[in-house]
Amino acid sequence: GSPPMNFLPVQVKAPLLIHHSQFRLTLPEAWEPVLRDYNGRSLSLGIRPEHLTIAVPAPKNLPVQVDLVEALGNDTYLSVSMGEESTLQVRIPPDQRVEIGDQIWLAIAVDKI
Repeated sequence: GSPPMNFLPVQVKAPLLIHHSQFRLTLPEAWEPVLRDYNGRSLSLGIRPEHLTIAVPAPKNLPVQVDLVEALGNDTYLSVSMGEESTLQVRIPPDQRVEIGDQIWLAIAVDKI
């Protein structure tokens, strides 16, 4: 797809807790049977650009810096960096104003993981 899906390295810390160096996320109960045997293991978390939204600072949200803003009519695409290790692609509505260099927080739509 365009923009491409994002992948982040995470570690399963409890049946439903996903840990990354920049955030901690609790998954819905439906994931418990799937992740039960993965405690302590590393996985890749896949997130579509449209399943990241601008949010408030919180341990479950991702702190990022905006590196590129591309307004394309009905959508605005962002390229953001999370520390030095990850670059993510984000699709937001055109009415959300973001500028290069902005420090923002992104929420993951956990029901879409």
